Amino acid sequence: MCDSCLNALRPSPRVVQRGILGWSAVDYGTVATNAINAYKERGRTALLGTFCELLDDVDLPPNINLVGLPSSQIATRKRGFVPAELLADRLGRRRGTRSSHALIFAKKIADQSGLTRVEREANLSGSMLAKPVAGPVWLVDDVITTGASMREAVRAMEFAGNQVTGFVTIAETILKVGS
Repeated sequence: MCDSCLNALRPSPRVVQRGILGWSAVDYGTVATNAINAYKERGRTALLGTFCELLDDVDLPPNINLVGLPSSQIATRKRGFVPAELLADRLGRRRGTRSSHALIFAKKIADQSGLTRVEREANLSGSMLAKPVAGPVWLVDDVITTGASMREAVRAMEFAGNQVTGFVTIAETILKVGS
């Protein structure tokens, strides 16, 4: 990543509330969008180090288990990896904590990008399954928008007997009033 882009991604971690409290490092603006898309859609996994650096100022509780949100089967086949799981793994190694691949989609879902808040909730409702993991869980994803994916992940994790205590994302989409 060029120096100009790194400077534009100056992290300003803040608490985010989307039905559960968590943290995001940057706004989902042009540079963050381009970097995250390069990682997810063009396989630029070398950006994981930069993403983890952006999250350095987020205080993660001790003894947590980082669980990345799943990708659809189609996206996973296309990319060859699950972006949030790789981020959780790398962040876990950097922070000396566990990470687990404990979430999957149990049903087919539509692409969330063009959906309204209500449509996102309906699309994801009951879509994930989880397995039990050791210790309290923090969920990991690249971007949080309405929080529908995060809330569904919390539901699935808690149904499996896990205790979700927070989340962390690289970026937050700043929602417009009424969206």
